[in-house]
Amino acid sequence: MSERTIVSGRTIAVVMAMPDEADPVIAALGAEPIPVPTGRPHRWWATQVESARVVIAVNGDDRRFGIPAVGPEPAVLNTAAVIDHLHPDLVISAGTAGGWASRGGSIGKVYLAHPHVIRHDRRIDIPVFDEFGLGSFPVATAGELAAAIGAEPGVVTTGGSLDESPHDRRIIEAAGAVAKDMEAAAVAHTCEILGVPFMALKVITDLHDVPATNAEQFTANLATASARLAGHLVAMLRYLAHHNPGA
Repeated sequence: MSERTIVSGRTIAVVMAMPDEADPVIAALGAEPIPVPTGRPHRWWATQVESARVVIAVNGDDRRFGIPAVGPEPAVLNTAAVIDHLHPDLVISAGTAGGWASRGGSIGKVYLAHPHVIRHDRRIDIPVFDEFGLGSFPVATAGELAAAIGAEPGVVTTGGSLDESPHDRRIIEAAGAVAKDMEAAAVAHTCEILGVPFMALKVITDLHDVPATNAEQFTANLATASARLAGHLVAMLRYLAHHNPGA
């Protein structure tokens, strides 16, 4: 698939999973709450960044467990609702992710997805279905965006688990992925179905190839990584308000 073009100066929706990730962004932008569709658990905020209207769309809490609704399914519901009701010109999946020291990753490192995002845990060993499972969803052309905001471009991969199985690892290594999250490809797939350009910005909270567990690292580094994400995301939004990459 070819890369898609960003249309700047209109509406940009930022889809996020956790309040801990979103709160520093909302504070930095001075965003105000806006209504969500009736019956939905999502929480949305809006603000103006230069020429762009920016919506921060958080998945919301899981009603059964009372915790932030992380993972592919809540991300799909939130993204579809934002697109249906607010008609953004661009959707950004922003949040924290795992990485690998052996591939240059470090705690707090920021990645801009390029040239695509994939899924590593949908294994369907049937011709064509196998490609469908992997996804390989393209991202919008970004021009000099990565360098401008101090991010590194690379493949982002998505799965429904915090850790990685041996099967996952083989797919991830074959794809050359540099960051592993639980939402980006789900958001990207929804955007592809609904015809909206997509980008992803991820900051590393945990490394999969060091002795400490992913859960220990994630808990210890979430606040620092979220603050770092906010700074880079605000810079990204300001860049997009002034540029039209790919035009």
